[in-house]
Amino acid sequence: ICEVVANNILFAGLDDRDRDVIVDAMEEKSFSADDVIIKQGDVGDFFYVLDTGATRIEVNGKKVAEVGTGGSFGELALMYNAPRAATV
Repeated sequence: ICEVVANNILFAGLDDRDRDVIVDAMEEKSFSADDVIIKQGDVGDFFYVLDTGATRIEVNGKKVAEVGTGGSFGELALMYNAPRAATV
């Protein structure tokens, strides 16, 4: 996960020490292929970084993007204290 975080655009400006603090605060979660990780309209509680795999992002039931290894999602609800903008 350290490498994935180091290559993520949101953390690219951090030095190694600061990235280590971020990684230490993270917890691992595993999901199956058909699991809904976050649901549009729900309260935001986590920010996600994909260590492996891929997932699709849907808004109003329509696919708008796909996120793969090293990608991230879930930050908008946390940054703006707003409901989830998409289902992942």
